[in-house]
Amino acid sequence: MIVGLDPEVMAALNQPHVSALYALKLDLVSGISRIHSGLGELVIGGETYYGVGSMGAVSPQKEQLSTSPTKLNVSLSGLDDSMLAEVMRERIVDRMAWLYLVVIGPAEVPLKACLQFKGRIAQTPVKAGKTNTIQLTISNIFEDWQKGMNMRNTDESHRRLYHNDRFFCYQNEMADRSIYWGSKKDAPGFVYKD
Repeated sequence: MIVGLDPEVMAALNQPHVSALYALKLDLVSGISRIHSGLGELVIGGETYYGVGSMGAVSPQKEQLSTSPTKLNVSLSGLDDSMLAEVMRERIVDRMAWLYLVVIGPAEVPLKACLQFKGRIAQTPVKAGKTNTIQLTISNIFEDWQKGMNMRNTDESHRRLYHNDRFFCYQNEMADRSIYWGSKKDAPGFVYKD
């Protein structure tokens, strides 16, 4: 999900002698990974981010006024074979990712940071060769809206979560009943059994 710039970040960007960079936080199975598009270590909100410089890239972001899923591509190149193997062993898909825009002041310290994109990692294509590259495709929350739920509106499905609750016990019988709206004709009688 793309988030707009807050006024404090806009004010920081309007100051003289500032620069901006991206910071990416990944919640992986092996732990939290934090990298940024600059060089060296950078502390943002008490968390240390490690610089990847020109080895990292972020695709342009698009915002739309709909519930269609938007995607963001983030890539890291120049990985050696052992690091690429480590990345391929990790279960990355469906893990959370946050992309921040960080304003850096003249003393190389972060002035302000704001969330730019938040979502789950949808794909992880890898390019092996001279410059091993991993590209993460991060999709916003609307991607989950397109997936079907594994729960059904049935008594069995509901009782799997709430053992003593019989909210859907008559659901099968009610689904097959005829309803005559605005008619004097009555539906067949219904007997409540427990």
